[in-house]
Amino acid sequence: MSEEQRVATPFELGVCAALQVIGTAIASLDVPGRIKVADAAKALLESLPDDKSIIKDRSAHRLPLESLIAGLLPESSRKPSE
Repeated sequence: MSEEQRVATPFELGVCAALQVIGTAIASLDVPGRIKVADAAKALLESLPDDKSIIKDRSAHRLPLESLIAGLLPESSRKPSE
């Protein structure tokens, strides 16, 4: 039985984009400051369901925090081919 994945709404995508921009702004902090904020976001991320309910088998619950972390730590969010 295959479950259909729902599509992210424009609002959800906008929230993710905004959080990534906020993460990028916070990334101007010194490295220990960025890591502290990213660690707090990762700890919160672990408490959220990993339901694979949205685009590319990603969790709708986790996508906003993942976007924030990507903005905070862009060097760790890049794919090896970049």
